[in-house]
Amino acid sequence: MDIGTLTNAPRTLTIGGRSYTMRALTFAELGVIQNWLKDNADDPVTEAFRQVDKAEAKGVPVQPGTLSALLTMARQEARQWPPRVFTDAWFDTLADCPGGTEQFLLAMFRQSDPAMTEVQAAAIAKQMDADESVAIVAAAMGIDTPPKDGPPAEGEAAGANAE
Repeated sequence: MDIGTLTNAPRTLTIGGRSYTMRALTFAELGVIQNWLKDNADDPVTEAFRQVDKAEAKGVPVQPGTLSALLTMARQEARQWPPRVFTDAWFDTLADCPGGTEQFLLAMFRQSDPAMTEVQAAAIAKQMDADESVAIVAAAMGIDTPPKDGPPAEGEAAGANAE
């Protein structure tokens, strides 16, 4: 671990042609996102009932044994609701909940632009490429993104100029 990571020093990322200063999210910032999920995303039990209603509305009967198994699994998942931060389930929940991606991006972009709005974050999200998305997630977690060309070849110094 280097001193920049230890001190949560900000880094500059270029997203959509604009520079933003970003650092790892703090527990307080992550707590805001978690509470937003609690208030806006469907917990697993609610989602299970929604799926059952959807199936029945399409004329697909849900057998009692299937319903029981579904609710048992949903209750188990609900014990750890919302999902732990930075897990695949957490990112999936943010992506599946309207406005969730924007909440994550707002936490990151407001570090350098406190006046950033959800509408602006949504517009940036639509324009971001995969590399920019990876860079933001890595910054949020306080880790470096791997170089695009991979690690230096054996015997090649990292950052050395080849002339």
